[in-house]
Amino acid sequence: MPHRHAGLSVREILQVKKASIRRAPLPKGSPSFDSILNLLWEEVAEKAQQRMTGYPTIYKLLNDHRFDKDS
Repeated sequence: MPHRHAGLSVREILQVKKASIRRAPLPKGSPSFDSILNLLWEEVAEKAQQRMTGYPTIYKLLNDHRFDKDS
């Protein structure tokens, strides 16, 4: 079963998230959300798996249901 964000860009995912997600603290050296808006979910997941700086945190935040607008 594909992930709920499969095929979506970070920009598209953020549209269904609360604005507060952008204020979450990211590790030093992490890319900003603005700089990764055009990355696909799969690219974020791959970079998180490779443990690239900030991507594991960004992956968790984008996947966290607490930041969904409808919750």
